[in-house]
Parts: sequence; C-alpha cells; structure tokens
Amino acid sequence: MSKPADLITKAERIARAAHDGQVDKLGVDYFNHVRSVADAVAHLGTEYEIVGLLHDSLEDCNDPKIVSPDLLNAEFGPTIAAAVDAMTKRAGEHYTQDYIPRLLANTIARAVKHADLAHNLSRITQLDPAQQNRLRAKYDAALNMLNSAGQR
Repeated sequence: MSKPADLITKAERIARAAHDGQVDKLGVDYFNHVRSVADAVAHLGTEYEIVGLLHDSLEDCNDPKIVSPDLLNAEFGPTIAAAVDAMTKRAGEHYTQDYIPRLLANTIARAVKHADLAHNLSRITQLDPAQQNRLRAKYDAALNMLNSAGQR
C-alpha cells in the first residue's frame, strides 16, 4: 500500500503532465491553479488533496497514457477515480443542469469544486469586464447550488 505522501507526489506528477504547457485565462501556468485548489482542501484529507490536484486532468488532457479513468482507478482506487470523474464536465453537458447536480452527489467532488470556484473567483477581477460578468454569473450559480446542497 502506498503512503499518502507517495500518492500525493504521484498525483502531482500526473497533474503536471496533464496540464503541461497550459496556462489559465491570465497566462499563468495552469498547474498553479490545481495546486491552489489541492492546498485549499488538503486539511480534509489525502483523498481531497489528490482530487484537488487531478480535478481538471480528465477534462483537459486527451492522452490516456497520461490520465484516464482506468489509470486513476488503478493508481488511486475507486473513491478518488469517482470523485475526479464527478469533477469532469463532459462534452455537450449543461453546466448547471447536468454537471453541477452530478458533482453534488460526490462528497469529495463537492468540497473540491467549492475550492475550485473560490480560487477562480479570487482572481476574477484581473479579467476584462465581459469575462468577469460571464464567469461571475456561472460561478455564482454553481456556488448557490453547492451551498444549497450543503444546507440539506
């Protein structure tokens, strides 16, 4: 059985490879975002930190040699694989009608998504006003759904 630190190192390596060469909307290395999300949920446990690192990997990487649902299951087990899958918005999927409700069903994914949205919102003022308005509406709708689910 792998130690938690070894699993985190493995997840970090996969995340770096999955996001190699990618930058965010501000031109910053995309790995910084996934590391920030992982750091925000690390206090909840190793599984949360790993999902934080890998939360965008399936969506952003099309190379199954780097990351795939099967690879995640083999390397980290079904709990982490299911949470990363829940975090993955599928092609053609409506954000608030399909994606967020599916994500809400997974406790780890729900916490990681909250951290993801908080990180995205923390930097939104650095974008142009049109992007700010579009993304703020999207992120606020998702946060409202997450917060409502947490109150049930």
